[in-house]
Amino acid sequence: APPKVVHKRSVRFKFSGKAATLLLFKCRLDRQKPVNCSNKISVKRLSTGKHTLRVWALDQTGKQSKRPAVRSFKVKIRRR
Repeated sequence: APPKVVHKRSVRFKFSGKAATLLLFKCRLDRQKPVNCSNKISVKRLSTGKHTLRVWALDQTGKQSKRPAVRSFKVKIRRR
């Protein structure tokens, strides 16, 4: 996971689940629509400011975790 403050417009996340029947994850950045994702995600072209990534785990039956894992961070671009 990226630090709380990043100084570039792209970040990478890696996550895992504990269930033996874990199939995939759903990811949601800020207020965007949730999308299916793998256990690694790269987010590019981020605007400056605060962002929040939420991740839910889904099993083979389609059952989704009740609470997402949440990671908040801020993009702050240094002026040259």
